Amino acid sequence: MTKQFYKSSLSRKCRYGMTLVELLLALGATGLITAAVASMLAAVSYGSSSTQDMRSLVADSKRIHARMSALLRSSTQLLESSDSHFVVWVNDVNESGTPNLHEIRTVIFDVDADKIKVLKPVENANSTEFAMDSDFLAASNAAVSSGDMNEHSWNNSFDTVEFSHEHNEAQTLRVLSVTIELMNLTMRESVVVSSRFRNEP
Repeated sequence: MTKQFYKSSLSRKCRYGMTLVELLLALGATGLITAAVASMLAAVSYGSSSTQDMRSLVADSKRIHARMSALLRSSTQLLESSDSHFVVWVNDVNESGTPNLHEIRTVIFDVDADKIKVLKPVENANSTEFAMDSDFLAASNAAVSSGDMNEHSWNNSFDTVEFSHEHNEAQTLRVLSVTIELMNLTMRESVVVSSRFRNEP
């Protein structure tokens, strides 16, 4: 009886040992599956985020292209330009032969803020007349300070703006070509706009 009881007890211990091993294996398999699922979810989330960022960047580039094209097409002359801004004369509405505040648009590429800013006159702005050799950027900034011009931002969803254009022949330049590089993290999108001026008001 003693031997039989010992064998029975040993058999039960063996069965308990196998059950514990199976439990550990099951827990290990569950952990692996959980890690795999988490990895897949992270990959899907990253892919969705990247796709969303690219769509946002492309949408911004299309919007900026449309606005810049409309602005340049409606302008008759480039009045002033530098590496970070340009000023266009839309039209000589009052037929004075010189530009006034209502007739100019100033585009500023703010490197520090990574923004494209457009300065436009308000409806009831003072009709200040400018000589052709005026400092139009300074005049535009002064008009913003006095409330005669408003500042409009053309973008807000990407990190960096790089700008280049031909600006060596202001007021005699026939064709203005503007290239804007938009960057959002590691993604880039180019906006290229060209327009021909009549160079007469």
